Amino acid sequence: MIEKLYTSIEIINRQIKEEISSERIAELTKQRNQLMYEKMQEEEKNSLVIAQHNSTLFIDLQSSWKKNTTIPVSIATLSDKKAYDNAVANMNEANTLRTEAKKEPDFFERYAKNARAFALERNAKNELQFLVDKTTPSANNVASNNTNSDNANSNNASSNSANSNNTSSNNTSSNNTNSNNTSSNNTSSTTIPKIIQATLYQKQTTSAYSDTNPIPIGLPLPEGSFYTIQVGAFRIPVANNTFSQFAPVYAERQSNGFIRYSTGFFSSYTEAIKIRNEIRQMGYADAFIVAYKNRERVRYSELMTAAERASNIGNSAPANSAVPSTAVDLTYYSDPLAVPAKLIEKTEGVFFTVQIGVYAKPSRNNVLTTYSDLHAEKLTNGQIRYTSGEFQNIADVLKQRDSVRANGIPDAFVTAYKNGKRITVPEAKKELGIQ
Repeated sequence: MIEKLYTSIEIINRQIKEEISSERIAELTKQRNQLMYEKMQEEEKNSLVIAQHNSTLFIDLQSSWKKNTTIPVSIATLSDKKAYDNAVANMNEANTLRTEAKKEPDFFERYAKNARAFALERNAKNELQFLVDKTTPSANNVASNNTNSDNANSNNASSNSANSNNTSSNNTSSNNTNSNNTSSNNTSSTTIPKIIQATLYQKQTTSAYSDTNPIPIGLPLPEGSFYTIQVGAFRIPVANNTFSQFAPVYAERQSNGFIRYSTGFFSSYTEAIKIRNEIRQMGYADAFIVAYKNRERVRYSELMTAAERASNIGNSAPANSAVPSTAVDLTYYSDPLAVPAKLIEKTEGVFFTVQIGVYAKPSRNNVLTTYSDLHAEKLTNGQIRYTSGEFQNIADVLKQRDSVRANGIPDAFVTAYKNGKRITVPEAKKELGIQ
């Protein structure tokens, strides 16, 4: 039933976009609103089943992690204990919200509480699942077998090992151009080489990763100089099949607790720009280029050729901005049932804000109203980005970020704008005279 409702809502959304008659748009909008209400009712019917399932799974994960760990005696295990405690706290808060929802007479308030509880349960499960995977020997062995080029039994050794006796031209032919491999879990497209000698990037029709061939996290970066494209940063590991349109994908753990996901290794900045733009069109509007030299991040201008510098190719667009279309129709936020939000495009001046999420369309989720001073922005791919607050100093925006994270969105992060266009945080600091 609920899948049918999802499909019907999507069909009507497409019809609304294509319709030019205001009367017909109003009629379709009314139909969609009714379907949305029915969808919410169906979701509420399932909420108790979902809560029970999440609770049972969480208890199982708790038991697994406790079996895998001993008394914390190092910084690493103490950090794991902190993450474990955070997961338990999220689950306890979710249980409290579920209890409150049962007593809530108002349908929409009840739905909002259950929706937030579900988000907290998901975060708690993901956090604990990561700890279990990290401390389970079999999981660690799977990861190492996928990436150890010295392993004689590795599926990757014959095609990607740095010690391979095959010529580079034969490897290129076998690894990069075989179209029959792109739709399967092709290990040649997921192997991270020890040294970058040529571009390594492949479009996919399905994810090259799975639970048996996970996205590598924390591996040593390749030697040499190269560009790569960062596609996201998250507090907890994403599902292994999240990035289904490109490979290889790899992740780096940051000192602030975030996990940074990137794709591709490029020897040419021109080529990196081209692929970055394609990835943005896939929906990763914030994708940007990063340069590495001897396993250290550097300014990509250090790796650019003289011709690339002379042509000012690096100035074609801010490296980490997803700028709204210059021809944005500011009526995009006209849904009367959408949560109230100030339009970024109409906001003047330089300010910091906290990104809380990106949605396919203006959201009606009342949970968003729990975040103060909500802003909305339409991206070039049609999605709606929500942020919270306007701040002129770092201390205030960091306080807001921490508040949002504590309130159910652990991936919230600081960003900045100038006269309705996104800029980097360092650029905003410079504009505001902050050291």
